[in-house]
Amino acid sequence: MPDIISVLPLLLLIGLLAGMMAGMLGLGGGLVVVPALFWLMRWQGVADEIAMPVAVATSLATMVLTTLSAVRSHWRQGTTRRDMLPWLLPGVVLGALIAPFLVTRIPVSLLTALFAGFMFFVALRMALPYRQPEKAGRAGRMELMLGGTLVATLSAMLGVGGGILTVPWLQWRGLAMAQAVGVSVTAVLVIGVFASLVYALAGNASELPGTIGLVHWPSVLAISAVSMFTAPLGSRLARRLPDRTLRRLFAVMLLLVGLSMLL
Repeated sequence: MPDIISVLPLLLLIGLLAGMMAGMLGLGGGLVVVPALFWLMRWQGVADEIAMPVAVATSLATMVLTTLSAVRSHWRQGTTRRDMLPWLLPGVVLGALIAPFLVTRIPVSLLTALFAGFMFFVALRMALPYRQPEKAGRAGRMELMLGGTLVATLSAMLGVGGGILTVPWLQWRGLAMAQAVGVSVTAVLVIGVFASLVYALAGNASELPGTIGLVHWPSVLAISAVSMFTAPLGSRLARRLPDRTLRRLFAVMLLLVGLSMLL
């Protein structure tokens, strides 16, 4: 953004909310960061065609520090299913690498409309009464690899991490909410690292001071300075709150983001 000092308090507030969401719901914070950065850049006169890709790329970069502390917290608390990661993460890496190249080839309006509709569907499923399946947490290896690729591709194209898709998917496969969040934040961290590197190397927004490629680093530092400390607080809440409460919070967030995408 042209004047980082004038919006610094807002960036710090964004970081606070993004960190809590990352730790508590496994969302990576992109649901807050992308629309907030887009609005702030438009407010300061940045054109839409620059503001949106920069918001997406910057959001992914903030996820690295935001989710790193959340990942550490979940691993220490034992809520991460480590046996799933060797099969999930290779697909996540692949999806995170190819997503930036797909962004310029798929109409954004079509993609966001389909994604918003999917979020409404998932929000409804998450809000309804839930019965644990008999084979809890037994997703197959191929399912984990393909699912990781799909999750990372869609998430990196919209800058919203992978929790929107990963948490409901793992819940459907029988994981408790806290376990699904623990696996999700690990996937979000990997998405953030690889996708933000591609956006930084392949993109170009040189007319916006402080950017490398499409990543606006002053915003990354300001948001991450707060979010990396609030993410562990969110992960502690995820461990203490009942599954039903977490599921309803997650459903509300999906509905809000779906509405914002359609608008």
